[in-house]
Amino acid sequence: MAKEALYKILIMTEIEKFAEAWKNFEGKFAGKLDVTSSKEGFLELMELGVNKWEAIKAVAEGFNVKPSEIMCIGDSNNDIPMIKNAGIGVAVSNTSDDVKKNAKTVTASNNDDGVALVIESILAKQ
Repeated sequence: MAKEALYKILIMTEIEKFAEAWKNFEGKFAGKLDVTSSKEGFLELMELGVNKWEAIKAVAEGFNVKPSEIMCIGDSNNDIPMIKNAGIGVAVSNTSDDVKKNAKTVTASNNDDGVALVIESILAKQ
């Protein structure tokens, strides 16, 4: 058996049991692991502090870019840290209420060119 570190554990649940499973894992691993999801039915367990925002922040720091100068667009629960912390945090309209409530703005769905629309809107203000 290899003794390599695990980066992520993915647990797939039945859709009807997803919310209960999330709550159970979140309670059991609070303060030990981050529990998130990129898709309904997928629970993802990762080391605390390992998320998209931390990666974006590390790259930005290397280029002397401030968080207030960053725009992040997302549609899943695993996008919440980056949406919440970016200067312009955007959720697409076809996401969950949890994602939307962490966004500074909500754009059209990704099926209705939401990403392009919000980028064009920000560039038009420049």
